[in-house]
Parts: sequence; structure tokens; C-alpha cells
Amino acid sequence: MVPDGQRITIRQLLNHTSGIYDYAHDDGYSTNRWRGMDRFKHYEPEQLLAVAFRHPPYFAPGDGWHYSNTNYVIAGLLIEKITGRPYGTEIRRRILTPLQLTRTSVPGNRPTTSELNRFFEALLGGRLLSSATLGEMRGYVAATPLFDYGLGLQRFHLPCGKSVEGHSGELLGYTTYSLHSTTVDTTLSYNPLPNTDPASTLFSLFGKLYC
Repeated sequence: MVPDGQRITIRQLLNHTSGIYDYAHDDGYSTNRWRGMDRFKHYEPEQLLAVAFRHPPYFAPGDGWHYSNTNYVIAGLLIEKITGRPYGTEIRRRILTPLQLTRTSVPGNRPTTSELNRFFEALLGGRLLSSATLGEMRGYVAATPLFDYGLGLQRFHLPCGKSVEGHSGELLGYTTYSLHSTTVDTTLSYNPLPNTDPASTLFSLFGKLYC
């Protein structure tokens, strides 16, 4: 299904070193702008992969770092291939039910937010995965000046020299960060003004919280 897929590892999908093009960068597919009625449009995974595979890869597998939403589409299909069950069923069975995240769901076509802090506390605190698996997730590679990237985890560098773990995201004009240390958990959604740098604004705030 994936061009040159025999050379791409699951690790490269999860730490975004696969080189696979991000379908969300194609015209009309960005999730970081207001989409009007298109926000209700449903896409099957294969449709999104077809968009991505119209473009050449950013680089050969393992030769760089580039965030790509396509990696997660492929990872979801792999979960279904390996387990024989929908990926949402596996997330509910392995994560949502054990952690009692009763207000969190695989959204489908419905918007969902909540319980991020409880999830990250369990993940980073070693209650969700074995120490060996968590250690693999923390196998960070250099990504940008602001953060390193592990297997679905980001490690952010703060101005004071400290680092925190979690993940960020952008959707419809909002920037969201969920950051965690041994003492402080923060989940913050920020609507940046035009012509502003949300990262600079937020990292000034995070410096005050964590440093």
C-alpha cells in the first residue's frame, strides 16, 4: 500500500523520519484553517493516503525529520491489520477503559476534548506501558530548535534549560500544548492573533510555569 514501504519501519512512522508526504499540506486538506462546510466531510484512510502518495517523499526513510499526519493514518491501518479489530476498539480496550477516561472517545466525525492530563500522567508515570516500552517512546531524535521527537512524544526545550514532555497540535486556528514534568501538568489551547508567533508567546508562559 505504501510506496517504498518495505524500507520504512514502524519506528520511522512514529517519530516522523519516514519521509512520507503529509496529506494535510495538500491544497484543500489543511486542518489549520477554517474549512467551512468541508469540516463535516468524511474521508476514508485510503483516500488520505492517495492524496499523500501523489507527492514524492520529503527524503529517503531515516534521512531527516518532517512531521506528517499520513504516518498516523498508516499506523492506524497497521493496528487494524495486526489485531483484526478497528483501531478505536484497541484504544478503548488498552487506554480509555483502564484509565477510566469516560469523557474521551475516538471522535469519528464528532469533536472531542478532555482528560489529556490524566492520560499523560498515566503514560509518563509508567502506569500505562511497561518501562521498556516507555523508554522506546522516549528515544528522541532532533526535530526543530524547540523540540525533539520520540514515538508520538515531544520533548520541549525551555529557555532556562529545563525540558518537558507532551505534545502539541494545531486545528482550525488554535494551537494546543499538553506539557508535563514531574511537578506540573498543563494543557493549554491558544488562538493566535494574525501576525503573531504563538510559540514565542506560549514558551514565555511555559518558562514562568516550569522554570
